[in-house]
Amino acid sequence: SFYDKGIRTKAIETAIGYKELYEYLDKKVTVKLYKKLDNLKEFEEDVSYDAFEGEIDLLPIQSYFFDQNNKNEFSQQFILKSKVDINADDLQNAVDELANIHDMLRVVYKFDDDGNPIQEVRPLNTRVCEVNEHTITDLNKEFNIIFINSVRSLDIHNKLIDINIIHYHGNDYILFVIHHMIIDGVSWNILLVDLTYIYYRLIKGKEIDLLRPYPYRDWVEDVKKLAYDISDEEKEHWIEVNALLDDSDIKGKTNLQNSIDFFSRI
Repeated sequence: SFYDKGIRTKAIETAIGYKELYEYLDKKVTVKLYKKLDNLKEFEEDVSYDAFEGEIDLLPIQSYFFDQNNKNEFSQQFILKSKVDINADDLQNAVDELANIHDMLRVVYKFDDDGNPIQEVRPLNTRVCEVNEHTITDLNKEFNIIFINSVRSLDIHNKLIDINIIHYHGNDYILFVIHHMIIDGVSWNILLVDLTYIYYRLIKGKEIDLLRPYPYRDWVEDVKKLAYDISDEEKEHWIEVNALLDDSDIKGKTNLQNSIDFFSRI
């Protein structure tokens, strides 16, 4: 994933907590887990990486993406029901801080004179999106409009994230729409845990002490080095396997239509 290269014990502590673990799990098993997490904590505390800005090479799968159509609608969505009232300004500040910690959230894409895509991480303190706020009374009709507009607002050149707070019948929901180029299924948990932690610390006026994860730029270099170590025989095998695949045979609804169908059932 884009973010699991820097998974931190702090994220584990925020999500479950040592005390809660001890109360809910068998004592003997918990003690072993506690010691393991504590060792991880000691190890991870010294691992924090510098923020990065500038160009990063594309992974092969990213290069493949730019050969496809509907580039702006290649997104993933997540909706949360909050247990507390969400303040839009506080959430905006938390998202801004989250983007400072995870470099890939600040990515945009442009093209050189020959039409080749360039992946660029913008500087620290770049606002990646404006948090929008809505109050609705008709879930099916009004929510679908918000959702469709959110998905269609993405633009790989300047906006890959859209976040909406939705107030509905006394409850607060947060709709996240993020371009798949900068997030995957594993990354959601890491980002949401970090965002929750940052939001809580901000509203309590406490210091944010999250460590910076392993840079995506370095991960790309690691993958490239791994590719160079593959034998000619293995390369030939996968070239033959790839030749048997035909994307034109893939059938199904668009990413947007699948998402509309899903959220219409909420």
